[in-house]
Amino acid sequence: MSPLSFQLGSTLYTIPPLGYIVPNVLDAKCVVQISHISENNDLVILGDTFMRNFYTTFNFREETIGMAVNASANYSGIEIGGKLSFSVVLVICTLVLIAILTTLYCAIKHFKKRII
Repeated sequence: MSPLSFQLGSTLYTIPPLGYIVPNVLDAKCVVQISHISENNDLVILGDTFMRNFYTTFNFREETIGMAVNASANYSGIEIGGKLSFSVVLVICTLVLIAILTTLYCAIKHFKKRII
């Protein structure tokens, strides 16, 4: 299985397979401990799967949440990615746009050749 990555704000969080599966539960080979709620696309619940991989602090007075990699986890691969600067996001978006436009141009050119 692959690592699971998700983004909160501009920060990327990665959990390795050992961080989100539990082996040998109810005679199954493994159980993935992640699910979604189909009724609400804007709702995200970060439960015990998240909490056992990341140390989380809640500061109610300042209304902030802090997160760090759980150093007590007995597996590696838990990561918190840094925030991307605006210029990096702009470069990535520009490259993706160029790739899309190039692909579209080539597809149109190929389609016109097939018609003629």
